[in-house]
Amino acid sequence: MSLSLFLSFFFLLHPLVLAQLDESQRSIMFNLNQSLGVTPSPWNGTKASDPCLWKGVSCSPPNNSSIISLSLYGFGLSGSDFLTELCKIGSLQSLNLSNNYLKSISDGFFNGCGGIDGLKLLDFSRNRLVGSLPTFRNFVGLEFLDLSFNNLSGEINSQLSQLISLKSLNLCYNRFSGSVPTQLGKSFVLEQLQLSKNMFHGEIPVEVLAYKNLTLLNLSDNFLNGSIPEAIGNLSKLQLLLLSSNRLSGKIPESISSISSLQRFAANQNNFVVVPGGITTYLKILDLSYNNLCGLIPSDLLSQSSLQHVDLSYNLLHGTIPERISSSSSLVRLRLGSNLLSGSIPAKLATIRNLVYLELENNNFFGSIPPELGACQNLLLLNLAQNNITGTLPVQLGNLTKLQVMKLQQNKLDGQIPPEITRLQSLGVLNLSCNNLTGSIPSSISNMTKLTNTILQSNNLVGSIPVTLGDLNFLLELNLGGNKLSGSIPRMPPKLQIVLNLSSNLFQGPIPTTLSQLTSLEVLDLSNNRFSGKVRDSLRGLVSLTQLILSNNQLSGVLPQFSQHVLINASGNPDLIIINNAPPPNTSPESEKKKVSHAWVRWNPARLGSMEPRRGFLEPSTPGFEGTQACVLCTLLSLSWPLINISNNWAKGHYTEGAELIDAVLDVVRKEVENYDLSQALVLGSFEPSKFPANVIPSWHAKLSKKFEVALTCAHLREVNGARVTRDAPTLNFASFPQTRKYGE
Repeated sequence: MSLSLFLSFFFLLHPLVLAQLDESQRSIMFNLNQSLGVTPSPWNGTKASDPCLWKGVSCSPPNNSSIISLSLYGFGLSGSDFLTELCKIGSLQSLNLSNNYLKSISDGFFNGCGGIDGLKLLDFSRNRLVGSLPTFRNFVGLEFLDLSFNNLSGEINSQLSQLISLKSLNLCYNRFSGSVPTQLGKSFVLEQLQLSKNMFHGEIPVEVLAYKNLTLLNLSDNFLNGSIPEAIGNLSKLQLLLLSSNRLSGKIPESISSISSLQRFAANQNNFVVVPGGITTYLKILDLSYNNLCGLIPSDLLSQSSLQHVDLSYNLLHGTIPERISSSSSLVRLRLGSNLLSGSIPAKLATIRNLVYLELENNNFFGSIPPELGACQNLLLLNLAQNNITGTLPVQLGNLTKLQVMKLQQNKLDGQIPPEITRLQSLGVLNLSCNNLTGSIPSSISNMTKLTNTILQSNNLVGSIPVTLGDLNFLLELNLGGNKLSGSIPRMPPKLQIVLNLSSNLFQGPIPTTLSQLTSLEVLDLSNNRFSGKVRDSLRGLVSLTQLILSNNQLSGVLPQFSQHVLINASGNPDLIIINNAPPPNTSPESEKKKVSHAWVRWNPARLGSMEPRRGFLEPSTPGFEGTQACVLCTLLSLSWPLINISNNWAKGHYTEGAELIDAVLDVVRKEVENYDLSQALVLGSFEPSKFPANVIPSWHAKLSKKFEVALTCAHLREVNGARVTRDAPTLNFASFPQTRKYGE
C-alpha cells in the first residue's frame, strides 16, 4: 500500500487528527468563554484546547475548520453582553440559548449576528425576556425563530417582516396582545406558526391564510373571537390546526374537511355550534369538547379507518351514536360524555378492536350494556356513568383483562355483581355506586389485587364484608355506604387513605379495634348504623384523620378528645357525652398563626364547568404542629353549568352563575387562610389574573403575602361530574383534606 493511500485511510478513520479550527475562531471562543458571566463556566476545565470538543459546540465536517452550531442550553446565563463576541463567528448556522435567565437581547447581537447570512436557527426560548418584540433586520437566512416561554409583550406589527426565509415561528407562552400578526416574511415560505398562550384578540385574519405552505397553525389559548374563515380550506398542506381555548363561535367551516393533509384539528373550549359532516374524512385526531355543539352527530363521523381520537364531550349534542363504524377502524379513544345523547349503546362499538378509552358518561343512554363490549380486549377505561342503563352486569365484561377503570355509577343496573368481574386483575378503580345491585360482595374480590378505589355505595347489597377484602394491599378508598350490609367488620386493607365509608348499613356492636390500625386514613364514616358501646381511645391513633362521622348510632360513654384538625360529627347518639372538641379561643391571632413553608397553587380558569382537585402540601414549620399535613388544592376549570350543589360546604346553597360560586368558595378559603402565616410561603403553581373577568378576581388576595397570591381549596368534593356534585362535600379545613379526583379523567 502506498504511503499516500495509507494516510488517506488513516485520516478517514481518525478525524480528530484533522481538527484544524480557524485560529481566529479559536480566539473568539476563548474570549467568549471569559465573557459568559457564569462561574464556573461550563467550558472551564475542558482539557482539550480545541473548542470543537467543547460542550454544545459543533464544527463543520470533515476537517472542523469552522464553528457551525452553538448550544448554550441551560448554561445559567443571565447577562447578554457576551452576544457581541459570539456574533463574531461568521460561520454560525444554529444558535441555541434556551433555558437560561436572559432578560434582554443586547444591541450587539442584532448588529453582529444580523450580518451572518448563513444563520438559520435562533432559539431564545425559556428565558426571562421582557419588553416588546425586537425588530429582526438583515437576518436574511433565518428559517427558525423560537422566543417561546418568555415574558415578551405588546403588539406585533412589522418586526418580523424582513425575515424573507422564515419557515418556523414560535412565540407561545408570552404576553403578546393586539391582533394576530400577519407580516411574517415577504416570501410567504412560513410553514409553522405557533402563537398559543398569549393575549391576542380579534378575529382570525384572512391574511394569515395567505401563507399557503403552513403545515402547523397554533392559535390556541388566546382571546380570539368570530368564526373560522372559510378560506382555511386553502391551506392544502396543513397538518395541525389548533384553535383551542378561545372565544370562537359559529359554524365550523366545511372547507376543513377538504384539507387532505390535515391530521389533527383541536378547537375545544370555544363556542362552536355545529359539527360539519365529513370533518373526519382525513383526520386522525378531532377535539371539539367544551363547546355549544348541538344537533346530531354526523352519521359519517366514525366511518373513517384512519380516525384515532374523537372528543365531543361537554356539548349539547342529542340523538344516537352513529353506527357507521369502519370495520378497519383505528379508533383508540371515543369521548362523548356530558351531552344529551340517548338511545342504546351500539353493540357495533365492539368491532373497534383498538379501542382503549370509551367514555359515554352523563348522557341519557338506556337499555343494557352490550355483552359484545367484552370483545374490546384493549380497553383500559370504560365510563358509562350517569345514564339510564338497565339490566344486569354482563359476565363478558370479565374478559376485559386490561381494564384499569370501570365507572358504571348512577345508572339503574340490577342483579348481582357477577364473580367474573373479579377476574379483572388490572382494575384499579371500580365504581358501581348508585344503582340497584343486589346480592353480596363476591369473596373473590381479593383477586383484583390492583384495586385502589372500590365504590359500591347506594345499592342494595346484603351480607357481610368479605374477609378477603383485607388482602387488597393497594386499596386507598372503600365506600360501601348506603347498602344493607351486616355482620362483623373484618380487618381492613392497611393502606386505606382516602375514605372508609360504612355508613347507612346494618352494622351493630362495638366499633372494631382493628380500625385504629389505619394510620393513613383521612375520612372514617360509620354513621347511620347500630354501633354501640364506647368510642375507644385507640381511634385517636388515626394520626391522618381529618373527618370522623359517628352520627346516628347507639354509642355511649365519653367521646375521646381528637386533634383540633379533625372534624367530628357524633350527633344522634343520645348516650354519648360530647365534650367540645374545638381548640380554645385564639387570644393573640397574629402570634398564634401557624407558619406555612410550602403551598401549591394551581388555578386555571381557562374554562368555566368543573372542579379538578389536586393534591398539595402545607408544611407547618412551628413546633407543636405534627408532621406534614396533606391538603387538596383545586383547579377551577369551569363553573358555567347550572345548579352545582355544594350545600354541605360552608359556601352553602345552589349557584347558577360561575362568578357566584367562585366568590362563595373564595370566601371560605379566605377565612381559612387567615389562620396561617403565609409570609414566608414558597408558592408552587400559577395564578393568571389576566384570564379572569374583572368581577371574579378575588379582592382579598392582595392582603396576603406578595409571594402568596391566592390559595384555593375545594375540600373533599367527592365527585364533580358534569352539572352536579353527586356526593356530599364536607366542611373545608385548610390544614388537611382527603385526596379527591375528578371522575372520568
